[in-house]
Amino acid sequence: MSKVEAKRPGRAELVLFALLLCALVLRAWNALAQGIDHFDEGVYAFSAIGIADPSAPLQLFPGEFRFSPPVFFTLIGTAAKIFGLQTDAAAIALNVALGTLTVAALWWIGRAWFGRAAGLAAAALLGFNEYHVMLSRTGLTDVTFALFFLLAIFALIEALERRSLKLALLAGLAVGVAWNTKYHGWLALAMAGASLIPALWETLLGQGRDGLRLLGLWCVSAFVAAACYVPWALYVEGQPGGYRGLMEYQKTMLDGAWIDNLLRQGLHQLYFEGPFSRAGAVVAFLVAMLAARARYPLSRSLAATIGLVGVCALTVGIAGTACVLCALALPRLLGKERNLRTTVLVVWMLVWFILTPLYHPYARLVLPFTIAACLAGGAWIAWRVERLSTQTGPVHGASLTAVVALIVGAASLFILDPSHPWRAGQSQKLAATALQEKIPVGSRVIVLGEPSLAYYLHISGRPAFESITGRELGATLEAARETVFVVTGIYAARTKATQENAARFGDKLVLVQSVPFDPSDIRLLDDFAPRRALKFRAQPTLEYDLQLYRYTP
Repeated sequence: MSKVEAKRPGRAELVLFALLLCALVLRAWNALAQGIDHFDEGVYAFSAIGIADPSAPLQLFPGEFRFSPPVFFTLIGTAAKIFGLQTDAAAIALNVALGTLTVAALWWIGRAWFGRAAGLAAAALLGFNEYHVMLSRTGLTDVTFALFFLLAIFALIEALERRSLKLALLAGLAVGVAWNTKYHGWLALAMAGASLIPALWETLLGQGRDGLRLLGLWCVSAFVAAACYVPWALYVEGQPGGYRGLMEYQKTMLDGAWIDNLLRQGLHQLYFEGPFSRAGAVVAFLVAMLAARARYPLSRSLAATIGLVGVCALTVGIAGTACVLCALALPRLLGKERNLRTTVLVVWMLVWFILTPLYHPYARLVLPFTIAACLAGGAWIAWRVERLSTQTGPVHGASLTAVVALIVGAASLFILDPSHPWRAGQSQKLAATALQEKIPVGSRVIVLGEPSLAYYLHISGRPAFESITGRELGATLEAARETVFVVTGIYAARTKATQENAARFGDKLVLVQSVPFDPSDIRLLDDFAPRRALKFRAQPTLEYDLQLYRYTP
């Protein structure tokens, strides 16, 4: 073999390149034309301004500690400073990049844990998942956290399997980063610890001392992770209410309607199923076949497998198909394949399955489970295509799989798809531009319950952020000695703040303008149940319109 031939990429490398390119295009397509509109996005964009420009008057959004630890908005501010972007654009660009890297990381980890075919199948299940595509085009923490959480789990298991102190230290740092991105990043430690229970049990029975060594390495990682988190914990303790106040705030998000929330989260996933998602479920099988050096002759078993996957994709989408594949993988993950990596994967899925419905059913909360499901689903696909393979015969099986993927993608075009990850997302920014025409430069502006709108007014020279709630607005206006402009939206209307203050001040508080606002799907599903969101997409109402009021003392 010549040197040129030796350097030529193999089939698996070409498939991986094509997968990552597709993942990048799906996430990056016209991404910088997107904007932010979610409450939390506005918080992070504001806080990132202080990182990008240390001289800015507003260093952190007041109460930022309630929304997230520092890693995400620090990364946004740093990216904004390096690339000369506004922090809203930097947040979206960051998630596009890290969302694509998550697909690559899932391939790497799937290959390391279950083989080359499993890595590619897992990457395909996530890469074409329009739920992940949508989140990768927002300014929310979830995509960034999911990547760091995935890497933390991988690092912990690598440290334990290799019995390596150096890797345990590195794993602790990885958990620390995840923990400083979202408050439940410590769950990576808990899951890795749970995977040690079988080894510890064997040690207790006197069948070896390996369990104690593994526990020692876990403790090293836990100590390093805690040391990484302590500075932020001390910062929170110094804020009004301290850490206890933060915990009390988080308790308000707990929801005991577990079954209802589980069903709602399932409907959220169906909401995001489009042609790429549905076809991606079959593509995962195709890339696993292409990665192997075996052949796949057409057989009843193969036709039945691919046909059933196609039917699943058309009925429950890529998310539902991944869950079915997980269920099929469980006996083997807990049986002859059982080890630390399979145990932690099962624990990961189980913990997120139980805990997620205990929280307010925000659509974005399912993402860590989605990634674990892609990894387990990729493993089952690899095991299945291995059983279907042979070293001889024609390759009609792979051709059939490609045809089914095309059919599923085409048929999906005729299925109701309310979501659209590439829908224009600058409604809040356009609203801010329209409002500026009615707000004189230098006027005092108060925005209630819409931090992203306040952000766009702020960067346009209309400082609009004051930490004022609807309950405090009345006293604030009474104390004012100059004209004040007040902007309200759906959240202020729900708390009755708009109506109460309009009735309280009469002619002093005058409606100047109403501006239409079209929310993103992520925000829409946070505010409404899926059925109500579907109705809104079919027949938009005025509920989200923004109102500009002028208060004259």
